[in-house]
Amino acid sequence: MRNLEVNDIVESVKEIQIFLGTEWLSDELKKLNSQKPNKNPRKHNFLRKKITYHPFALTWKNALKQLDLCLEKKRLIVSHDLLQVVVLGSYFSRLKFIKLVNSEGEMVGTSIQELKKRFKNPDEYDNVKYELQIASVYSFNYNTNFVKTASKKTPDLYIKLDNSMIQIECKKKEDMSKRDKTNKLHWDELAIKTLNFMTESDINYLSIIRFEKDPSDVSAKKCLSYTIDLLKEQKEGVFKHKLGFSVELKKIAENDEILTSSFTEDFKREEYFESEYVSFQSNEEGISKNSLIKNPKIICFKSKELPDRVNSVIRTIRKAKKQLRSDLPGIIYIEINPNNFQPQDFDILERKIKEHFSDSINAVVLTKAPDIKINDEFGQYTHKSQVILNEKCKLTLPEKFEIIGTSKNKASN
Repeated sequence: MRNLEVNDIVESVKEIQIFLGTEWLSDELKKLNSQKPNKNPRKHNFLRKKITYHPFALTWKNALKQLDLCLEKKRLIVSHDLLQVVVLGSYFSRLKFIKLVNSEGEMVGTSIQELKKRFKNPDEYDNVKYELQIASVYSFNYNTNFVKTASKKTPDLYIKLDNSMIQIECKKKEDMSKRDKTNKLHWDELAIKTLNFMTESDINYLSIIRFEKDPSDVSAKKCLSYTIDLLKEQKEGVFKHKLGFSVELKKIAENDEILTSSFTEDFKREEYFESEYVSFQSNEEGISKNSLIKNPKIICFKSKELPDRVNSVIRTIRKAKKQLRSDLPGIIYIEINPNNFQPQDFDILERKIKEHFSDSINAVVLTKAPDIKINDEFGQYTHKSQVILNEKCKLTLPEKFEIIGTSKNKASN
């Protein structure tokens, strides 16, 4: 990808103004600017009129300020919001190549009016952005069409290739659920206090804590004291507690014993853990398999039910399946926030996804929310994805068609 220039930003701003309309953008900025913070939230809060503004308004406002700064300084100064505007403008610029079709694939007009209406709806904004992202990338190589919603059995996109049609459904996952957030708080506190105790006691253990159901404040507190009591006696084995959890302990190294970092491979299990914490000491800056370390400690947690971040993806696939036709090959795209996931989640996700494949699903593509890195004059906006293929699908994709998101094409970079 070539370096970003100020002219790219100006062009993207124009694309957005053309698509959304300067009047609508101006109105949303007025709503945003009139939303003043309540300096005393305890006083007369019920009298304040709640003014809502579109979520894009803040991005737009900050990007315009940053553009003014670039023009004033006569050089590019990249910001997160500015880069988002450039990317969104690039999506809008592709709309002239994307048509609107009905459920049978027959053209019914341009996609602009339908998308504009949905984009301006705050409840649909994030989903429309994701659909635009997938559609714009496919439009460079294929005849790409948005599908006019007519029933529950309607995908988001049709890709036409020769005499074939591929259906695509796009889903964007919400942020971490309340349940996952609560569990993470418990896991973090248990891990930190247990690791601190092991450090103070000069002992190195693998600790695996399993809950029969999600931990509560009471059971988490009891689990911590129970684990520390076991560590004080330097016990090993599996110890069950009546509150519905068990603690498995294994000594993995003597104090200050020198090991290579690859030793952790000896303790890997096929069992899935919701959270894993690893601590060790090393004098080396970069850690490789042969790095010398000492005082390693490993803590793993799990509850009986899978975390929502995994289950919600499976529920999304079930929902998406209902929107796909049974007579066409199909691909489901799901955007997830990588900050909410653990590395081990993707292995179990792949297994679970394959269990929910049907004859009309050729692949599920997990796309990670864009990774945006800013360094003054340089902005990097990358997408990463994981393609999970259905090798047993009875409906085959056209030979000339390539799934966007595989390592061979740009979308995976």
